[in-house]
Amino acid sequence: MKKKCPQSIEDIAARVLQSETDFGTAFREFLDVFYHSRRKKYRLEREPELLVGFLNDDGVADAYLAAIAVTLCQKYRLTTPHWALSKSRVAKIPFFSMNLPESKAWLLTESPPAFAERNLFISRDALSRV
Repeated sequence: MKKKCPQSIEDIAARVLQSETDFGTAFREFLDVFYHSRRKKYRLEREPELLVGFLNDDGVADAYLAAIAVTLCQKYRLTTPHWALSKSRVAKIPFFSMNLPESKAWLLTESPPAFAERNLFISRDALSRV
């Protein structure tokens, strides 16, 4: 039986913590739900549990969840939830979605502001879905 897609940003962390899926899959499934939803604010309001202790990823996933929330709130003119602005949601070390030296310079300029502010350097279209 197929598991239900994450219905909120809080569900992404819950599914990862319950070892139902990996972070990347849960994140992509959430975006599919979010983009087709009429209740967008509801899907971002509740604070996800911190994943840093579970994933041992220097806070990358926690920062990513905050950056997603901030970016989507800006795009859809929603109030950013307070949890997304927390200093606990900044990666401890810079994270680059591509590790090639020439890619890093490009990602430094390409990364959306909410991600760069949280030490995450990704491509501009990372939140796109087809």
